[in-house]
Amino acid sequence: MIFEKRSTRTRMSTETGFALLGGHPCFLTSQDIHLGVNESSTDTARVLSGLSDIVLARVCSHSTLEELVKDASIPIINGLSDLYHPIQILADFLTLQEHYGSLSGLTVSWIGDGNNVLHSFMMTAAKLGVHLRVATPKGYDPDSSIIQEAQRLSKQHGTQLLLTSDPVEAARGSNVLVTDTWVSMGQEEEKKQRIKDFHGYQITMQTGSVAKPDWTFLHCLPRKQEEVDDQVFYSPRSLVFLEAENRKWTIMLECVTRLVQVGCGVNSVTTRFAQTPTHIAAFGGHTECLLWLLQAGADINRQDYVGETPIHKAARADSLDCVNALLIQGAKAE
Repeated sequence: MIFEKRSTRTRMSTETGFALLGGHPCFLTSQDIHLGVNESSTDTARVLSGLSDIVLARVCSHSTLEELVKDASIPIINGLSDLYHPIQILADFLTLQEHYGSLSGLTVSWIGDGNNVLHSFMMTAAKLGVHLRVATPKGYDPDSSIIQEAQRLSKQHGTQLLLTSDPVEAARGSNVLVTDTWVSMGQEEEKKQRIKDFHGYQITMQTGSVAKPDWTFLHCLPRKQEEVDDQVFYSPRSLVFLEAENRKWTIMLECVTRLVQVGCGVNSVTTRFAQTPTHIAAFGGHTECLLWLLQAGADINRQDYVGETPIHKAARADSLDCVNALLIQGAKAE
């Protein structure tokens, strides 16, 4: 784990998730490893490839990530760059899938900065059949090349993409209202000007009055009150804490996916708990992760260290969706 930028959710979800899978996370900050300073990114990538099985890199510049990917012989996961934040979007869409039951046809409204999280939304939404309505202040637009690609994807998949500077227009008819920090790490000197420029972009119940009756709210955190008021943030409409929890399950899925692609097995037990990833997903009630593991070849009836199969784990955790998924896939109910 290479972290040029500090984090709560990315670090905790990766460390706890990878440990649950039986891995041994090693955390390196910018004080421990100076990418491209004391050692070139090329050399660092080759060294890490010989000492680890997978790397999650949370970097300042996307070019650093590209250099690591180019020279590494192991999987590299984008834990955040200045251009994209894909693992956040995985958690966001899992949260919406769990809440609404389906993603196709949903309308998501982004009201805020044209930043890396928005970029990842724009590159993903259309592929999932999600309509996207974006409101950013003038001068804070998303990257022009990403706009072009998002427009192409929207046309290809038959979804709608709206770009505006009017938050009310963006929120109208939406299922989901999303925002993010107005002042990212490294932009502290711009704070006063940014808060002035983002006036009128706070998400409130008034913002939601033009959205669908069942509208919900997402924020990748940490949150400031000028971005969304307490009435929305702590309301039943807010899915932010489930969204934060889902960071763990999606990073586990991403790690397993990448490791399987390079030859690791989905039926390997963890060293600490003697459970497979399938048992862990079943016990946690995370159906999407469980189904992917089964599709990748996980043993549906394999027992763990206390003689329980995944269906036992799911039943004991009262994870009915996982129980049904396992039964449909052919698990033994005994």
